[in-house]
Amino acid sequence: MPITAVRDDDGRIMVRDGQRRTLASQKAGLDTVPVYVLPSAAATFREFEVERIVQQIVCNDQKADLTDAQRARGIQTMLDAGVSVAKVAKLISTKKAVVVAAETAAKSTEAMEALADGQLTLEQAAAVAEFSDDPETIAALIDAPANRFEHLLSQKRKQREADAAYAVVVAELQAQGVTVLEDQPNWRDLGCVGLRYLTTADGGEVTEDMVVPGPLWAAMLCEDTVYVDATDGTTRVDDDDLDYETRWHRDREAEDGLRHYDSVVEKTVVEPDWYCLDYAAAGFGLAVSLRNVAASVGRGDSKPGPPWRYKRVGASRGAGPARAAATASRGEASSDPSSVASTSPQVPAPSRSSAGGPAARPACLGFAR
Repeated sequence: MPITAVRDDDGRIMVRDGQRRTLASQKAGLDTVPVYVLPSAAATFREFEVERIVQQIVCNDQKADLTDAQRARGIQTMLDAGVSVAKVAKLISTKKAVVVAAETAAKSTEAMEALADGQLTLEQAAAVAEFSDDPETIAALIDAPANRFEHLLSQKRKQREADAAYAVVVAELQAQGVTVLEDQPNWRDLGCVGLRYLTTADGGEVTEDMVVPGPLWAAMLCEDTVYVDATDGTTRVDDDDLDYETRWHRDREAEDGLRHYDSVVEKTVVEPDWYCLDYAAAGFGLAVSLRNVAASVGRGDSKPGPPWRYKRVGASRGAGPARAAATASRGEASSDPSSVASTSPQVPAPSRSSAGGPAARPACLGFAR
């Protein structure tokens, strides 16, 4: 089979296909070999390189399939030369999704090495490259058995989505002066009272719409998975509005008045569970169960504890366990019974994680991960 080549602007013949045959003929001492000199439409060095790569990928595919790593490197070289994804796909007769996967995989050294070693497919390497800022996840995905890869990938993507949602809510609340808690307060903590233990001035129930986010409030963040409209990705859809049968039988039409499961997607949301840091200043009273606690502290029946500190979520929770944490000190409570409401009597503090170290996401309302 003749060697194929092109002639550059200086008249030199550049081998395009048949490098090993060329080297072998030189080693054998042959003076000449048959060569097809093909015309080149390249007007610049960039175009010349793109043309070379395309021809080499196509020629090698006809003889023996390239490895995914070789293909990905060739595709990335063309993309780096300024060729669009669509044009690369057309030039090498492949799908755009393959070109995009190659471009994504090339952004991670670890993914490309695993691809070259045959540990991952091109699509898997692209998925691994999504976690370029998370070495632990990359290592876990590369080492995962083939039949567990997709499951683990789904878990990691959901975790990342939850982390991002958590960080956004933390930033929003802290900007309003709300304390974001990492540990659920003891129900007897009069300085951090849950809504269920508060009452309005006339003894009514305190609801979330009565909360005015600010320094008087703390929040324990809870994760949940909800359904949202598949079109806009934000409008919530109640479970009762879905035709449950269409979840398992997607070819069925939804009953009148109900929505098909194909019209919604799952989304992780993070919502606050509110606690009041100074119920008197907020204009609320205590439920009967906590009034007894307040009275016992005022009478001295409950032994006051020492001053303590509670941990607040730092501003940069972000991607993983290395979350910054700030602490806010709580001062001595007055022994004067009349000051119980405003100075938060010292009921024994709930257990909280030690300051300065990494903290796991708090469990809340059964939605702990």
